[in-house]
Amino acid sequence: MATATFVSEEDTNKQNNNSGFGFGGAQATQQPQQTVQQPQMVQVNQPINQNGFQQQTQYNPISDQPNVFASFGTAIGNGFKKYVTFHGRASVNEFFWWALFVFLVNALFLGVAAIIAFFSFSSLFSNPQDLISLFAPEYASSFGLGVSSLAGSVTAIKVFVIIDIVADLALIVPSIAVCIRRLHDINRTGVLAVIPWIFLLIPSAALVGWLLIGYLMIQKADPAGSRWDR
Repeated sequence: MATATFVSEEDTNKQNNNSGFGFGGAQATQQPQQTVQQPQMVQVNQPINQNGFQQQTQYNPISDQPNVFASFGTAIGNGFKKYVTFHGRASVNEFFWWALFVFLVNALFLGVAAIIAFFSFSSLFSNPQDLISLFAPEYASSFGLGVSSLAGSVTAIKVFVIIDIVADLALIVPSIAVCIRRLHDINRTGVLAVIPWIFLLIPSAALVGWLLIGYLMIQKADPAGSRWDR
């Protein structure tokens, strides 16, 4: 005959309390679970070329945006590519690299002319008759003098000076253009580029005009200058 076994609720609770993990039936404490939020990975679609490598975004020289990291060669190339571009912006690097280029062009041609003049006219101390042959050739024959030895040097000096003038005329338009774009980069109107030319009308104040425009050229870029872009 089967015997029924009755277990009281108190005995059941004791068994539940004594059950657990550990040595000697020690009571196990339940640790609260902490939820750690993992950072989500955002997939960005990058342009891939035919070889399967990621393409790098390169600066477009025709863009109206300034090239902050422009090198000397890049700045000069941009200056000629934007020869008559008076909209858009130019960085500090672009402006001062271009200014250095204009300075070097003038220094080259005028420097050569000055060197020729120095070594040529220094001979006047040993042969002063060349002055008559050079500046008054119509009287040279009266004194039995021939063609001055300085005639060739004077011609060479004139050639280099003329080349320098032509170069300045060719560079004046892109120089004004890069100056206007630099003003746009600091969110200023390009009309301010005429400041040096106005002060040139007053010789005693010409330096002030160049100092004022130089101060504007070194100012930090203003993001609001993008309004001058097309």
